[in-house]
Amino acid sequence: METLSLEQKQFTVTEINSIIKTILEECPFTQDIWISGEITQLNFYQRGNQYYFNLSDGESTINCVIYSNVIPLLTFKLEKGQHIFARGKIRYFHKKGTLIFQVSYLSEHGIGNEHKKLTALTQQLSKEGLFDSIHKLSIPSFPTSIAVITSPDSAAMWDFVTTLRATTHYVKLFIVPAVVQGDHSAFSLIEAIDRAIRKNVDLITIIRGGGSAEDLSSFNNELLVRKIFACSIPIQVGIGHKTDDHLCDHVADLSCVTPTACAEYIAGPFKQIREQLIQNLRQISYHIEHKVQKDRDSVFQTLSNMTVIMKSKLEATTLNIKHLLSSLSEANPLSRLSKGFSITEFKGKRLHSVANLKKGDRLETFFHNGSITSRIDEVLPKTPLA
Repeated sequence: METLSLEQKQFTVTEINSIIKTILEECPFTQDIWISGEITQLNFYQRGNQYYFNLSDGESTINCVIYSNVIPLLTFKLEKGQHIFARGKIRYFHKKGTLIFQVSYLSEHGIGNEHKKLTALTQQLSKEGLFDSIHKLSIPSFPTSIAVITSPDSAAMWDFVTTLRATTHYVKLFIVPAVVQGDHSAFSLIEAIDRAIRKNVDLITIIRGGGSAEDLSSFNNELLVRKIFACSIPIQVGIGHKTDDHLCDHVADLSCVTPTACAEYIAGPFKQIREQLIQNLRQISYHIEHKVQKDRDSVFQTLSNMTVIMKSKLEATTLNIKHLLSSLSEANPLSRLSKGFSITEFKGKRLHSVANLKKGDRLETFFHNGSITSRIDEVLPKTPLA
């Protein structure tokens, strides 16, 4: 094995203390643990409203602190020599190089009574106002991007995606993988929230399918609850089945009964506006069709009326033309030739009288089918036709 030189091993006190702080405070294990032991050196600082004491198992000792926000939740009086079970996290003060256990919950009876622990934590968080509606962010009606924190390729994920995509194709989805069951699942979810925040999405959705109380216990984790509360992006959760209830449900900006219900809630405004658009388009289509039909009927009626008028005028004009033609024909002297009449001319002028005619004058007579030339033998006085 390669050995490091002395120079490579050198650190300043600040550097080594910072490294120790990072290792201790970023380790998921040290941020939510139970420690049992006997109270020694118990002190109460009234000015800061804080308890400082040591826990000892007879061989080792650890410094502990209870801050003012936890003290009102204590259900028993602390005394030296008392054996307790403390829940909390490790804090390391790198400037002084000291370690302390920050207590968030105390019990006289160990960690077996999960309901009691959860009740105490619920009361503590409720008293701090983490569940108050005044702190909840509004869920955007039309998010353009959503980070979905869940177990990848799980039934919950596909239920959510399938339901959302059935009506909504305009939202960009980011699947942020996380462990949603087990000892370190709460910290996996916290890290997933941080990744989702960095994507600058409009909404974060945390979903998980059903399971036992133990399977879903990470959603009662205090650190996870506080992370959701502190998030600047709206968070929606859908954990388990309709009957399941967790602290994350209470602290989230919106809690839905199932992952599918989460998707249905998001899709609701999209579906509503889509249905409204379809209804509006149908109404517009109806009005257009009604208008076109009305205009078509009006045009057809106008054309029909014009046809009747034109036909009537055409018939009247035709009749008038026939009458005029008949009158013209009657007025035309040539038309009478076919009826036995004839026209006689003398020297190119039509004769209307025998006056000025004498014997021997040459006359020209026109019939309907020809003409003749004759000479006058005798001019007779006026006599009526037989």
